[in-house]
Amino acid sequence: MFVVTVNEKNRSLFEHMVAEEFFDPLDKEGHYVLGAIGEDEYGMYAAGVLSFDVIDDYDGDTRVLIGLLRWLYVAEEFRNRGAADALMEEYFRLLAHAGIELAIFDLPFNTQYDELCIYLEGWGFTFFLTERFELRLHMQEVMAVPELWGKASGNVVPISKLEKEEIKKIIRKAEELENIDPDFRDKIKGCDKNCSAAVYGDGELKGLAVIYPVTSNILEISFFRMFEKNATSIKDLFYYMSQQILETYGEQVQIRGLCRDEVNGNMIGKLFPHIQPLLVHRGICITLDEEE
Repeated sequence: MFVVTVNEKNRSLFEHMVAEEFFDPLDKEGHYVLGAIGEDEYGMYAAGVLSFDVIDDYDGDTRVLIGLLRWLYVAEEFRNRGAADALMEEYFRLLAHAGIELAIFDLPFNTQYDELCIYLEGWGFTFFLTERFELRLHMQEVMAVPELWGKASGNVVPISKLEKEEIKKIIRKAEELENIDPDFRDKIKGCDKNCSAAVYGDGELKGLAVIYPVTSNILEISFFRMFEKNATSIKDLFYYMSQQILETYGEQVQIRGLCRDEVNGNMIGKLFPHIQPLLVHRGICITLDEEE
């Protein structure tokens, strides 16, 4: 069993094994997809896939590089042939080569993933439970909620109209918050700058919404947070964001979001009662020995 880097030339061998959002952006900086290739009496075969991102995080003023494992899958007919081991060995080799000391993997709290958790524990991962809201809606569902529609005030400014220095200031302020997406810096750089916006009041930043296109028909609310509690500002952001998404992408687009913030989680639960909090296994692994 050997491992190759998945690219445009060989992607057709592996793309059926990976969820679209973890595979499609092959040219994204810091995004990697590895494929396991095996051989038997019938010839070569594609056995499995591992996808991960290298992301920046900050612990106070200290920069921390993380190898965020996104996807690990081996086709059922090729399991127990060493494909997963080969992928994990290459994953950790690449992390070590880049000096990355921390690996993270989030898994839904579901019995179908128990075996994977046990397997990854053998590679040094420690798992604990955390709660979050996972939002997956089509734009038609958003349009059906009257509270999300109205006219935004002039206090909302799209990211496309903000100066670079103001965006840098917003990033610094956002990174002071708890439970921020570790991909935040990359996502604000690659966000839809017309749908993403900041809301101000008396010249001060009150809130921010960052909309990130994952695929041609999936948008991610990668950040929606208020810096000051203000119901009017929240409505302004919702009104602006919803209208811009509808005008730009149409009513068939899927909206995806992840929320670990209790206030926003309660709001999601109120607006969309069918969406329940999820328990998630978060796995953490120190990838380098201290003496290294």
